[in-house]
Amino acid sequence: MTRLYEVSKALLFEKAIDIENPSAFTFVYMGDSWAGDGETSNAILTEAFLEARKHKPLFILHGGDAVFSGTVEQFETGRDYQTATGTKQVKSFRNLVDQYLFNPDPVKVGTDKIPIFVVPGNHEQNGLNGPLDHFEELIGPKNFMINIPRLKLSIIGVKNLFRKQREDGTYETNLYKQKEVVAF
Repeated sequence: MTRLYEVSKALLFEKAIDIENPSAFTFVYMGDSWAGDGETSNAILTEAFLEARKHKPLFILHGGDAVFSGTVEQFETGRDYQTATGTKQVKSFRNLVDQYLFNPDPVKVGTDKIPIFVVPGNHEQNGLNGPLDHFEELIGPKNFMINIPRLKLSIIGVKNLFRKQREDGTYETNLYKQKEVVAF
């Protein structure tokens, strides 16, 4: 499957061409959705996507913690879990994006597809202080810049993972020495 970033970038460029007034567009910013973590998280993200659609944004920028623990299940495949009444399916972040942003029900939420760009936060890591390999494989790059001169728009995403937790639960200090320099 193509990464979410590439799908969204192509869709954004396609939409940017069709804008009648290049100085009149909106975007939505959101974060901390924790998709794939359970029914409640997914219900909240679904409502956020539906609310965002009402504003007809050119794109959505997600500021991190799109999922809870950086697993493939939370990013892409979803998972089943047992309840007192049987088995329930928890959709992944990508399942919800596909359903509500890329393939919406035109009767309920409109017809335009909405690109979404995700900047990784600490919950996109695979486990405590883990790598971002699932994020990079399934969602997109850690850092990115998209420039659309016609709209005088640059979208810059820079990962925000500068806090490290030690095994004893305390946090590292002097992290300014560990920050990566980002150049595009």
